[in-house]
Amino acid sequence: MKACAHQTREKILELLAARHPRPDVPTQITPVTLPAIPMNDLHAPGRVDSGSQLSAAVQRANGLDSKTTSLEGPRARIFPTAPERYAAQFTMPGTMHQKLQRFRGLAAHRVPSGDIAALLELALDFGIAALEKRKFATTDKPRAPKLPKAGSRHIPADAKRKVRDRDGGRCAFVSDDGHRCEENHRLEFDHVVPLAKGGASTVDNLRLLCRAHNQHAAEQEMGKGFMEGKRTASRLGGTRPAAEAASSTRWEPHEPDAAAIAAAREAQVKLAELWGPRTLG
Repeated sequence: MKACAHQTREKILELLAARHPRPDVPTQITPVTLPAIPMNDLHAPGRVDSGSQLSAAVQRANGLDSKTTSLEGPRARIFPTAPERYAAQFTMPGTMHQKLQRFRGLAAHRVPSGDIAALLELALDFGIAALEKRKFATTDKPRAPKLPKAGSRHIPADAKRKVRDRDGGRCAFVSDDGHRCEENHRLEFDHVVPLAKGGASTVDNLRLLCRAHNQHAAEQEMGKGFMEGKRTASRLGGTRPAAEAASSTRWEPHEPDAAAIAAAREAQVKLAELWGPRTLG
């Protein structure tokens, strides 16, 4: 029980799977079809129902209890069965099944057995490589680094790669008590010293933050009211009335704050000491 204290549900399931491992589940793809519905389960022609009657009729045809079973069926899930072993269950649309069959044919030389798990892993390898190239400019043949242009929002490819490697591909936010955010979804490049305050798109002035901590950092730096105005303008398509735009708070570019840059570098050194160098696996 002590090992499960303060752990997430996923971590607890992994601990249980390590203590009580189960054999691999069989791989299978089974067509899902709606059963025939007895005509006496439906209203007479001309009467319109909300849909609950149709759902109940389908469940009765399947021998299911409408109080405990949904017509939509079980949700997609991935759960551990043993150390480093996971089982997956989900329903795929016909278009995905067609893509799977096409991928199986194209990858026949790489996966002669046609094993579904091996095919999915191969597809994930291709997908991760493509997305990391787009997000972090990952490449086997990097070009010579270029200095960022002053005031430009463009982040050089070399800077993206170095920031990704330094931050370990996850959010770099560290709370006051020293806890680092573990999020690796929806990561964004954040300027420690904002561009509007003279910051540049350099490695020392960039960090990876999750969406929530990026918004938090922006509110801390620029002000909550200013960021609310930016978000409102974005929701409205980027346009605001002239009077509102004229009266809103605006930041004018100026020379970078030396103290802010020094504090940012000190924080990054502290982060490196706490967590050490990390690279993506």
